[in-house]
Amino acid sequence: MPETFSLFPAGWQSAALAVAFILLIVDAFAARRMQTKIRQLTNALNYMSQGVSTFDSSARVVVCNQSYLRMYSLSPDVVNPGCTLRALIEHRKKTGVFTGDPEKYCKEILDSIAGGKITKWTIRGSDDRVVHAINHPMPDGGWVATHEDVTEQRLLLQQRDDIAEQQKRRGAVDAVIAS
Repeated sequence: MPETFSLFPAGWQSAALAVAFILLIVDAFAARRMQTKIRQLTNALNYMSQGVSTFDSSARVVVCNQSYLRMYSLSPDVVNPGCTLRALIEHRKKTGVFTGDPEKYCKEILDSIAGGKITKWTIRGSDDRVVHAINHPMPDGGWVATHEDVTEQRLLLQQRDDIAEQQKRRGAVDAVIAS
């Protein structure tokens, strides 16, 4: 019978197989724990009221949550990991939520990210919704964008200002009547 090569001394093959089996079980357990943590993180992102999207240094989507997709009426078939910023903005334009020039808008975002600047702006959609967006550059050249629908807050502020203006006019009329 020909002699076979073994990494282990005679009699240790069974022990080596047992150790390998245990390592496989430990690895499977670690993988399951990692899947659980990823699921928890995904749930946390998807239950946020803010829209969140992350881009890599090539201006491609890494991740975005369901709130972001809903806020801009975006299809997850189009906006998914790997989607370019330009394709995303073109898709927003097709949904009617974005009304500007996609090329100019993308250039402004990329220039601010390249400059390492946190940018904040208000986006007024064609549906009269108002979204406050903030881009946070990351050291690797990518960025995280948060989007919050502030339409209701803006309406409440406008109502408050209208009431204050009415009270001011009423006070002026009352002062004229009193004199």
